[in-house]
Amino acid sequence: MNVQHVETQHYTQNEDTIDWFEIDGESWGLNKKNGEFRLIDCDGSPVDLPNHDDKVKIEAMLEKSEYFND
Repeated sequence: MNVQHVETQHYTQNEDTIDWFEIDGESWGLNKKNGEFRLIDCDGSPVDLPNHDDKVKIEAMLEKSEYFND
């Protein structure tokens, strides 16, 4: 799995932060909300019922994340 951190976006209105990644040619985001990490698709929508592959993506993004590892 090829994972590249693209950018971190901070939203001041709701104090959200989304780390954006390129994973095997597809864009995915990682958002921490209420103490839980949520996968965000390329359109900015949360993946509400992540499957096993989605959970693998979350783990890979957490390893590369600059914001959530501080």
